[in-house]
Amino acid sequence: MVDKISQKLGEILKLKQQVRETAERIKSDGDLTPEARRRKLDELRQMANQKLDELREQYRQAVAEAREQAYQAVFGYQAGWGETPGERQRYLQLLSQAGEMNEVGLRRLLDNARLAGDNLAVKAILREAHTRNLVSVVNDCLAISPGLAAGYQRLLEFEQNYGSQRPADAKFGERILLAAINV
Repeated sequence: MVDKISQKLGEILKLKQQVRETAERIKSDGDLTPEARRRKLDELRQMANQKLDELREQYRQAVAEAREQAYQAVFGYQAGWGETPGERQRYLQLLSQAGEMNEVGLRRLLDNARLAGDNLAVKAILREAHTRNLVSVVNDCLAISPGLAAGYQRLLEFEQNYGSQRPADAKFGERILLAAINV
């Protein structure tokens, strides 16, 4: 999941390095007239930015796919859970029900799920609590159903590295990396 993202970032860095090296060769080529040098640099810039646009789109798509996989791994219904027929429909209903509740209602539903040993309800509540950033409810869900903790931690790490929860310097670094190539 993250490997594809790293691969795309590596391809972008490699492209930028190759363009810089090619631009330096063109600038230092004494056989070219100033007009020919300018024309070759313009062609290089056009080609590089076109390739960068493709890589940038592939990078964004890889991030979106990885995010979808991370969310599916934590919050998605897992086929083959070995539960009774109708559990998938019940999970959808729980997701809908949790989405309509305030924090007090979520806590009440979580308490009932804990008493009933209903891990499916805990998972639905965890998703809603995560979406609303209700940290204490999230922690309570993970305490009740510790099997969700590892996947949830991976999701948080993904969001800290590639999502909206990244620090400003990480977002800035990504913007610089994805910026157009100037030669």
